[in-house]
Amino acid sequence: MATRNVYVSDDDAELFSEAAELGGGLSPAVASGLRLFVEAKHRESAGLARVELDVDEGGVTVTKRFLGRRLLKHRQQSEQHLVVTEIFETARQQFAVYVRNIPTWTFTGLRSDGAGWGPADYEAVVRSLRIFPTSEDLKGVLTTEQWAAFERASEGQLVEDLDI
Repeated sequence: MATRNVYVSDDDAELFSEAAELGGGLSPAVASGLRLFVEAKHRESAGLARVELDVDEGGVTVTKRFLGRRLLKHRQQSEQHLVVTEIFETARQQFAVYVRNIPTWTFTGLRSDGAGWGPADYEAVVRSLRIFPTSEDLKGVLTTEQWAAFERASEGQLVEDLDI
């Protein structure tokens, strides 16, 4: 068994003691922490991040959480609604489609039909999440415009580092 020496500053001594107690010894605690660190760095290099989305399920708002990267955010405006569709690629190479259907408001504080708004109107926002195993499964639920944007996003570099 390999031996490693780690310097522990006085400021961190209490943390190391607590970790050893919770982890069943210092070595398992340090190894567990290093595994988490390495996994996080691998996710970061793959462009994955923790995604949290609020979804409406039977009158209850539930937060859905997963690892993924956003491929596309598409907005479609009509007279009555703004539909925002976001597509994420998950850590397991599936596709999560998050849709928010939001009533359209004007900047005057009135709905587009001229009526005033109130608390019940906030409940009119509908948020849903659907998971698709493959992009072919996903193709059947997207509009032609959304599919074209999805294909462009899937092929391209999603982050451009600027040296400015």
